Amino acid sequence: MMRSQCLLGLRSFVAFAAKLWSFVLYLLRRQVRTVSTGSEPGTEWGLTGTEPGTERG
Repeated sequence: MMRSQCLLGLRSFVAFAAKLWSFVLYLLRRQVRTVSTGSEPGTEWGLTGTEPGTERG
């Protein structure tokens, strides 16, 4: 009984760790994609700041 309970806990931990690791990799890939394209925040939606009415200063 104790062995199966321990294996169940280990299995749950491995499943959680896999989900956490995939989320971390997702965040890293997203960061690398942003850096490699050279885009600034807001440019992914086509908001470059050069549209009429967005002049600064």
